[in-house]
Amino acid sequence: MGALHDGHVSLIRASRRWCECTLVSLYVNPLQFDSAAAFRRYPRSLRNDLTILRAESVDVAFAPPKTFVSRDSGIRLMESPVSALYEGVIRPGHFAGVLTIVAKLFLLVRPTCAFFGEKDFQQLWLVKKMNQDLSFGVRVVGLPTVREPSDGLARSSRNALLSPAARARAAAFSRPWPMLARPPLPGLSHRFCCGLFEAGWPPLIWMFTMWRLLIRTIFHPRPRGFGRGAGIGYWRR
Repeated sequence: MGALHDGHVSLIRASRRWCECTLVSLYVNPLQFDSAAAFRRYPRSLRNDLTILRAESVDVAFAPPKTFVSRDSGIRLMESPVSALYEGVIRPGHFAGVLTIVAKLFLLVRPTCAFFGEKDFQQLWLVKKMNQDLSFGVRVVGLPTVREPSDGLARSSRNALLSPAARARAAAFSRPWPMLARPPLPGLSHRFCCGLFEAGWPPLIWMFTMWRLLIRTIFHPRPRGFGRGAGIGYWRR
């Protein structure tokens, strides 16, 4: 959606390695925001974005007008049950907006490949599922998350909107997660939560909601990588 950073650049470079022609979309999609205020606050830097694209030898910058889609549009893709879990708990309708704009882009551009970051893992999984179910025939490629070298925070266009305190909490959020990749041990979840609180995290409604949903979905197949995220300041991480 623009406000490009090193994470986006890694996707561009992968496309240039794999494909003969690279197109980058620069469009802030109103359908995936839950309020007009959130839509207005999203960072925009079209001139800087175009400079980055030229430096990376991108073939096409797709920057449609604001009227490309409308929040009042009556036609949206239906979400799958996975959309209602995890991030979908606090952002109802978000993934319907994401899938609608991606489907529209696929229909207009007819790409061979489409590159997405694994930072938004639930989104990536849903795009792959939509691509399969609707027979778009696009090769959807997920690439590793790019992080800030200073504190390990995942690169995001919205990091600029975080206060210094919120940014510190956001960076601390990723540190206890490696414990969950180890074999289950007594008190593991307790140590994980303590790690967050020691890092200065307040109680998070979303965090406890995800633990509740984990119990609900533990006996059902679920995409590897789900369950990492939290609301920090104004934005989720």
